[in-house]
Amino acid sequence: MSESQPAAPFSGHRRPAALASSAGCRLTIRYEGPTSGTGDVFAYFLIRNRGRAACRLRRYPLVTLIGPDGRPLTAYESRTDLFGGPVRPVPTLAPGPRAHFLIVFRPLTPGGGRRCAPAAVTALIRPTLTGTSTARATLPTHLAKLHEPVNPCPRATFSVTRVTAGL
Repeated sequence: MSESQPAAPFSGHRRPAALASSAGCRLTIRYEGPTSGTGDVFAYFLIRNRGRAACRLRRYPLVTLIGPDGRPLTAYESRTDLFGGPVRPVPTLAPGPRAHFLIVFRPLTPGGGRRCAPAAVTALIRPTLTGTSTARATLPTHLAKLHEPVNPCPRATFSVTRVTAGL
């Protein structure tokens, strides 16, 4: 993923990032907001197929977080199944239905003294198995109700969950 153009700042509304693909598969990806618990933030991303053909999805999307300077953050991606029990993986997404995944990270410095910086302004997401298209999801850059910045601490790890069906 070599795209590293600065993104426009978050303007208070959520815009879906379009991902064009071959053969009528057209995904949109949108940051829906966070939940938190145990010191971690669970950033929820919604994927929807607005095309005319099914899309073959990766089990775990490839994610690069881009900072305000237009360069990738120095955080490391891992893939995890956070919650035990049955999940409904989505190997293909038909036109219309939705799927989702989470980015999980710890936003505070060790000891919880202050928020980590910088916050990512864009998430570059590659959810499909075919093609090299990458969607850009705009992220909030300041803390506001229901709009948690995605700011894993430098050199820390953020986790990406598998793509699952629903909401």
